[in-house]
Amino acid sequence: MVGVPGKYRGCETCRGRRVKCGNERPFCKRCVDSSRPCTYERETVFIVASIEDGGRCSSHPPRKTGKKAKSKSPSVRPPQEELQLVAEEPLAPAWDDVITVSDPGRGRRYNLQIAALWTPMHSIVRGDEEKEEGGGTPLGFAPYQIPEMRPSMGDEDFQMKAKALVHISKPAAGGEGDDQGMQVDGFFLLLFEHNTSLPFSLPPPWKDPNPIRQLGPSAFRTFPSHHFFVRVYRPQAIFTALLTRKPTFLSEPPWTTSPFELHPKSPLDLLLDALLPIPALLQRADHIINTQPPTLARRLMAQDLLQNCLTAESHLDAWLATVGSTYWLQPPSPGGGGGGHMPFPETYAFPSGPVALAFLALWTAQLVFFPCVERLHWTVFEPVVDGLFPPPMIMLGDPSARYGRKATADAAERVCRGLDYALERTVMPDMLGVPLGVVRQFWGMVEAEGHGEGRLEGMWCEGFRGRLEAKGGR
Repeated sequence: MVGVPGKYRGCETCRGRRVKCGNERPFCKRCVDSSRPCTYERETVFIVASIEDGGRCSSHPPRKTGKKAKSKSPSVRPPQEELQLVAEEPLAPAWDDVITVSDPGRGRRYNLQIAALWTPMHSIVRGDEEKEEGGGTPLGFAPYQIPEMRPSMGDEDFQMKAKALVHISKPAAGGEGDDQGMQVDGFFLLLFEHNTSLPFSLPPPWKDPNPIRQLGPSAFRTFPSHHFFVRVYRPQAIFTALLTRKPTFLSEPPWTTSPFELHPKSPLDLLLDALLPIPALLQRADHIINTQPPTLARRLMAQDLLQNCLTAESHLDAWLATVGSTYWLQPPSPGGGGGGHMPFPETYAFPSGPVALAFLALWTAQLVFFPCVERLHWTVFEPVVDGLFPPPMIMLGDPSARYGRKATADAAERVCRGLDYALERTVMPDMLGVPLGVVRQFWGMVEAEGHGEGRLEGMWCEGFRGRLEAKGGR
C-alpha cells in the first residue's frame, strides 16, 4: 500500500462528529450554533491506496490522458523458472566428477561435471544477460591466485563464503559418451573463498561466526549442499585445522555420520575421518612441549599423548591397508618436468583423481604429524627435575628411524611425485595448494640447514606452482 497527501475541507470538530462543515473561518457556523469549540488544527489527511491503482483512490481518480509514446527504457526480462535438480539414484560418492541429476518439473535428466575453484567473492562480475545466447549469465573473475597457507589464525575460526552455479548446455542426457562412458550436459561450479593470509572480510561480530555449524549436519545430506560440504568445506576445514593445529567441530560424531546417510563415503572421505583427531593432538603436543617445565607430570602427560598419537597413526595405517598401495611409478610427463630440473626420476600414477588426492592428503598429514610424534618421544625420555628417571611404558626404539628426517623426506618426495598426476586429473586445483605449500616449507627448511640439499626440490615446487596457477586460470 502507498499513501498520497490529501486535504480535508472542514474543521476538526465537525470531522470528529461526522457532520458536514461549512468551512467558515475563523469559526464555522455549525460549531457556533451548537456552542462547540471550533478547531482547524488538522489541515491534511493521509489517503491510502494500492500500488495497482498507482497511488490513486476515490478522491484522486485516474487521469484521463491520451496514449503516450512508449518509453525507450529497457524491457524487464521475465524471471526464469528455477531449476529443481535432484540427484539420480543409485547415489554415488560426492567425489565422482560427474553426477546425474533430474529436473522433475521438466522431466529431464542431465549429466553435470562438478568443479570447484577458489576465487574472491568480490571479484565476480556479472555480465549482461541479454547479450548472452541461450539465456545464460556471463561471469568475470579475477586472475586465479593460489590461496596462501596460514600457520596461525589467532582467535579466528575457519570461515568460508561460497556460491553455486549451474550451466546446462544441452536439453537432456544421452548420445555419445566421453572417456568415462558418459556425456556431459553442463557444469556444476562451486566458487568459494575462505580466510587465509590474503584479505578476507569477516562478518560482523553480531552475526553467527559459523553458519555451517549453525545449520547442523543434517542440512548436508542431499545434493547440492552435500557436494559442497564434502568436496569443498570439509577438506578445506580439515587442512586448515592441520596447518593451524586447532581442532575443528567436524570431528564431532554427528558431522562424520549424518551428512553421509544417503551418499556413501569414498576412500578420501574415510581418510579425512582418520585425520580429524590429529589437529587436537598437535595442539596438546605444542602445549606440553613448549609451555610445561620438565617435570614428572609433564612426562606422564607426554606419555599419555604419545599413546593417543600412536592410536591415530594406527588408524592411518588401517586406512592404507584397506585401500592398498594403489599407485605405481611412471616416467615423468613431458609437461611435468619443471623446465628440466626435475629432481625425481619417476612420478606416481593413480587409478583416478580422487585416489590421487587421498594419497596426497595422507602424505601431507604424515609430513605434519611425524615431527610431532618424534618430539613427544624425546620428551618422554627427557630427564625431569623432580624425580628419578624410570623406564617409560612405551618402547618404540629409535624414533628417528620412523619419524625422523628420512621419514619426512620420503613423505615429501611422495607428495612431489604425485602432484603432476593429480594436477592433470583433478577439477579442483585448490586441493593441491596445501600439499604444495607443506612440501615447499619442508624443502625450504632442508635447504636452510646448509647441507646442499633441498634446492632442486624447491625449484621444482616453484615450477609446479606456476603450472597450478595456469590450471586454475583456465
